[in-house]
Amino acid sequence: MSDHTDEGSKARLEAAYDRFAQHVVEAVQSGRKLGRQEFEAAMEKTRQQLAAAGEFSAGQGERFKEFLRRDLAPHFEAQARQARQFGLEARQHLQPERLRDGMLATLASLLRGGGEMLQEWSNKADQAIIYESGEITSAGTLTCLNCAHVIRLERTAHVAPCPLCLGTRFRKSY
Repeated sequence: MSDHTDEGSKARLEAAYDRFAQHVVEAVQSGRKLGRQEFEAAMEKTRQQLAAAGEFSAGQGERFKEFLRRDLAPHFEAQARQARQFGLEARQHLQPERLRDGMLATLASLLRGGGEMLQEWSNKADQAIIYESGEITSAGTLTCLNCAHVIRLERTAHVAPCPLCLGTRFRKSY
């Protein structure tokens, strides 16, 4: 009976996490700014509303914020950093005298730098999303960092140890 209750509790928490994540994403998308501050404010407001509605406890809501921060915040932060860096490089390279003296060379440099920046961003995003057993995550693919076994999650679920090697750390992809 305890396994059934445990599975029922897990399923309820996973469904509540999905609702929480959806509400936060909608709140952030409805605003004009998509920065870290707006993301944090949307999470807190959503946590308060759903906890008041009895969807989950205040403590569970705080854990959901941690999970969602881990799931989405690296994307917001990386986008903001890359946009700032690209803006700085564009201002430096697009000065009128540089355009006059070497427009094609400057454009090639910008494109090369943009490509390198996007590759770096891709590598960092791939490495930044590490999950551990016991955490909740949305649907996607988990790759065991110990043995490279791939686990496909069709829905939000608790991260279980690797069925092959019992490893507890995974890289997530979508």
